[in-house]
Amino acid sequence: MATHQRLLSLMLKRFEPTKTFGWESLRQLGLDGRIRALLRTPAWEHFFAIDYPPYRELCLEFFSTVQLRPVRNVDTADALTFRLGAVHRTLTIAQFAVRMGLYTAEETRTAEFQTAITTWPEGIEPGEFWTMIADDDYRPHVSKSTKLRSPIHRILHRAIAHTICGRNQSTGVVTVRDLFFLFCFLRPATCNVAYCLAQF
Repeated sequence: MATHQRLLSLMLKRFEPTKTFGWESLRQLGLDGRIRALLRTPAWEHFFAIDYPPYRELCLEFFSTVQLRPVRNVDTADALTFRLGAVHRTLTIAQFAVRMGLYTAEETRTAEFQTAITTWPEGIEPGEFWTMIADDDYRPHVSKSTKLRSPIHRILHRAIAHTICGRNQSTGVVTVRDLFFLFCFLRPATCNVAYCLAQF
């Protein structure tokens, strides 16, 4: 029943083509190098390079059935389950990472991939981080990207809202999830891109 409800909800959403950075525009503004430097890992570069045509029926089937089991080990079988092409499928997080083209099989065996963060690190509060990069106190679902001090941070947030978090509405609001990704870009914090995308 939950799958059917999710499918009905997804069918009402506007289906948009793949979005990514306008690298040529950023190059003309002299910002492309600074933004690439903040992406830190090849996985983010690979994610923002995805530019395949989306197929509505397959996307609806996948997103209405996908389920992520919270796991500590990225090689846990059946961590990710979904239907695609009318076939029930399961993947480990490492397999998902490779199939998405975010990491190579070799990269998924590294300690960096195995131990990368997937949530806020202990001792780091979203509100505290927000006050380091913005001009007001943080209020989830209310704080706006226009309060971010740096135009680079505003560009990164726009990319996060339109791609990773896939929103078409309220894209100027900085959610806790958006702020987590900004944290990963702006601090030396390597997040497991594949796990974070699967959580979405």
